[in-house]
Amino acid sequence: MTRKKFIVALVAILSSVACGAQSSETYLGAGAGYSFMNSKTTELFIEKKVSNKDIAGLSASVYFYSPYVKLDLKAHTPYYFGGIFYKRIIYTSRNFGHHFMLGVDAGWKRKQFLYYPNIGLEQEFYLSTNTKFFFAEEVNYVPAFDHKWQPLLKTGLKLRL
Repeated sequence: MTRKKFIVALVAILSSVACGAQSSETYLGAGAGYSFMNSKTTELFIEKKVSNKDIAGLSASVYFYSPYVKLDLKAHTPYYFGGIFYKRIIYTSRNFGHHFMLGVDAGWKRKQFLYYPNIGLEQEFYLSTNTKFFFAEEVNYVPAFDHKWQPLLKTGLKLRL
């Protein structure tokens, strides 16, 4: 093998490894949200880019719910959930990303099994190469709550691992 062929093969291998590393970005995130049906939520999640347009992740969250519809910032009855989600990239640019999100969460409260599906949109803004700020609009349907539909606004940070 000549030196030129060796260099071309080495560059091809290194560029394919670099492209694979870029397509498997992993982020650890934390967020907080507020619903107009008087519930608050905090969330920790990890997400990984599994293909060019798809993101999958795991989440752990705490819902603070009150059956009274009034705007307040008090922490009410906590509900603990863990879940999975899928995001489809709608649009990205150098400093911005827009995603469609679909997921399901399950948890417990006083030996009662709870679950809820969620759907929403997420916008993320790149603060640096390793940090993103996100803002999301979600709709959760929680059958165990008096107000089953929970429209939610959420914000937080994502850090690249």
